[in-house]
This record gives sequence, structure tokens and C-alpha cells, in this order.
Amino acid sequence: MLTRQGIRTRITDLITDTDAATVTLVNNLVNETHHHILTRWRWPFLEVIGTRTTVASTATYRLPHNYGKMLHVTTTIAGIEYPVEIVEDLNLWLHITARGTSNTSEPPQYVFLSADTAEFWPVPSTAGRTITFYYTRRVVDFANDDYTTGTIDALANGASAVTGAATVWTAGFVGRYLRITSNGFWYEISARTSNTAITIIKTYAGTTITAPGGEAYTIGELPVIPEEFHELLIWRPVAFYYLQKERQDLSRVYFDLFETGMTRMQREFGTKSHQFVIPPRGTLREQSRFIDPNDPPQTAVIT
Repeated sequence: MLTRQGIRTRITDLITDTDAATVTLVNNLVNETHHHILTRWRWPFLEVIGTRTTVASTATYRLPHNYGKMLHVTTTIAGIEYPVEIVEDLNLWLHITARGTSNTSEPPQYVFLSADTAEFWPVPSTAGRTITFYYTRRVVDFANDDYTTGTIDALANGASAVTGAATVWTAGFVGRYLRITSNGFWYEISARTSNTAITIIKTYAGTTITAPGGEAYTIGELPVIPEEFHELLIWRPVAFYYLQKERQDLSRVYFDLFETGMTRMQREFGTKSHQFVIPPRGTLREQSRFIDPNDPPQTAVIT
């Protein structure tokens, strides 16, 4: 995997230009390219889940901070997850709520999404129910180079608590990734409790590090696109660099590399499965109905 710093280093090595203005340009082009790639397709790896808890007689709830586009909304009652139909048309929503915004029920039938809130109708009547948002996330710009100060003092195999020595880990490290040099895998950081204590989401799969460990490490910002295609964040910025230098021949080479890579990534990661998938039919409520095993999908072939 390539971190933000690693990507920039590869680019400046290719173009043999480390001028300060060029480095700034490269950083901007990498961020622009990252967002460009993410808007080229509905990538399954952007899909995440967020939750809220209902408050009795409260209709409006804040959407997750990284909300991009909603895919599905449910409420859970007695262990059963009920779909809530998304209303996109404002006029239709006004028609629905004209029946009265004080109507309460569970589960709610409809939800209307604004820029940062979700409003339900009928209004949830009971507190403590789980609202689940299935959505595509937004991605922030790269902003920080790799951090390698100090060492890893202790980290047990199968554990998620990481202890550092001579480190200054800050709250800003949450969401970045940790790699133990001797292990090679990257682990997303989920929490920071002190300058020398962080927590990783997936448990550590390497050899136990016992204090005083003294293990070298890197904390860096990683792209959300699959590791196999991090090179895309190199090809497009290099193409724009040479375009600016009026080297259309080299610019075209790197643009072609980028587009070829995009085609490959769409083929490999544009769907969730390589298996045959039955397409959805009808409305959300129809799609989520209970399936009768004696009534197979119309597209299935019975042999």
C-alpha cells in the first residue's frame, strides 16, 4: 500500500522535480485524482453503515458526519429490521406530512433526507429503537505525511491495544493506518487515549511485541481505493504535470495508463461479487419483502 507521502515521493521521482511549488501542485493533484476516481462509479468499497437511536416523538435525526448518498434505511424493533422507504420528491413529502407531523407510530414508513438530517413519518413513538443508515461515505482530503517518531513498545498477537514509546500520538491519528515495519500489514486506528496509546480496529496478526519492544512503525494516510490500484493516484497527476509542461507525448502516455487502470478497477471492484446476481425488482418495499421459497425469482432457471 502507498501512503500519501509514498504516492508523492513516487511522483516526484518520476518527474524529477522536487521544487516546493511542484510539491504543492502534486499534493493537490493527488487529492483531486482521489475524488475523481471515487465519483467515476458506485464503488462497493465506499458503502458503510451508521446508526442513530430513536427518541420518542422526535422525527428528525442527524445523518452520519461522512454521509455521501443514502442506499437504504431501516429501524429495528424486537430484533427485526424494518425497511423505511426513502422519499426524494419534496412535493410528495409535503403531501405525506400534510396529514400531520404529530402522528406517531412504529416502525415509521417514510424518510426524507436533507443535506445533513433525516426526517421520519410517522414520527417514531418509542425511544431506544435503532435507526440504521446504509450509505456511501464521503472521503476527506489527504493532509498529513507519515509519522514515525518513537517505537512500538508492546502489542500482543490477537489484541487491538497498541503501546508506544517516545511517541506523541494525537486525536488526529484516528482514521489513519498503522504498520509495524516487521509485520507489513496496515491496521486502521479507531481510538487514541494518550500520547502512547492507540487502538486498532482489526486485531494484530503479527508476532507479539513485548515491552520494551522497540519496533519501528509508520502511521500514514491511505487511499480508500484498493491497494492494487494505488498507482492510479500516480499516473493522473504525472499526466497533468507533463500537460502543464507542454509535453503532450508524455502526458498522453500517463493518461492512457490511468484510463486503462480505471477500466481494470471497474472490472475487478465495480461489483460486490463475481457471482451471478439477481437484479432488484420494483420498489424498496417490494425488494425487501419476505421471499417464498416456493416462488423462485422469475430470472431463475429451474432444472
